[in-house]
Amino acid sequence: IANHDSNGIDIIIALMMNDISPLQETNIDLVLQLKNNASKCLLAIMESRQDTTLADRITQRIQPADLLNLCVNAYAAGRDGHIMDFENDDTLSATTVGHNLYILSHQLSRHDKELQCAMKVYLDSGDEGILYYHQHTAQIEIVRENRHMEQIVFPVPTICSYLTKDSKDKVKETVIPDNQGSKVSDFANRVEKLFLEMKWQKNLKDRSLMYRLCQMENVWSRASFMLAVIINLVVAVFYPFDTHREFVGAATLFFHLWTCLTMLACFLSLVRFRRYASVYPFLFCFMAEMIIHLDETKTLLLLAVAQLLNRCLCVIAFLGNHGF
Repeated sequence: IANHDSNGIDIIIALMMNDISPLQETNIDLVLQLKNNASKCLLAIMESRQDTTLADRITQRIQPADLLNLCVNAYAAGRDGHIMDFENDDTLSATTVGHNLYILSHQLSRHDKELQCAMKVYLDSGDEGILYYHQHTAQIEIVRENRHMEQIVFPVPTICSYLTKDSKDKVKETVIPDNQGSKVSDFANRVEKLFLEMKWQKNLKDRSLMYRLCQMENVWSRASFMLAVIINLVVAVFYPFDTHREFVGAATLFFHLWTCLTMLACFLSLVRFRRYASVYPFLFCFMAEMIIHLDETKTLLLLAVAQLLNRCLCVIAFLGNHGF
């Protein structure tokens, strides 16, 4: 199709860009399939060529505004419908067709400055459709045997957003390279497990309380560590325990004032600026106030109960994230 002098490219572009009446009024599924196949065919033809001749030929027949408007309209048409993912790869929606058109626009924008500027304008204006496609599109680079680098652009299924950060970091840090230094084979062996985790996280999101607990697994783990440190500090500093120790005097009043102000500042920092590191000085100041107002034994008892409850949350979050 690329080399022949026929109007094959024009036919494909016409199928992709124009309304197919009256078929779309009676069988919209078939129209979506035709447009999807046309966009894929045009993209495959363009990517099979290493020169820019064909890309220039396509951009001459497609106006940038028309192509991007088609992407936006396709997103709007399929927004309330089902978005195709790996669980239902036989389902085709207008959103999926619009995503293929966006990838085509992305590839053509490398050869057309006008299209590149138009895409930037849509992104800067915060257009919902273009922004959605931009966020769900990724790219990898492959070096072929002839040392030619090929860029592959592909849609990212929505289910991938459910993969936890811990799983991503674990894959990055623990994937083992083979004899050629490639990590693809070990990564491929983990794909099914990662996919099952994404499906589980997607189902878990329907249970809002359980989902929030599982998302805070790192928080519970860090709190457990900090509680263990505090308990050991209390034992190391105040053992043997004296239940009749009294804290009086001007120094004690000044310490009360300092701890209260510190706790207030930490609380405001946590609530207003979401600085979770402020939890640590808050806990230390709170522990000091407990020791002054109660005694070391009661403080250790309360800390032990808090540690027990926190460990229960850790176990629940761990089991929830791993699908038990």
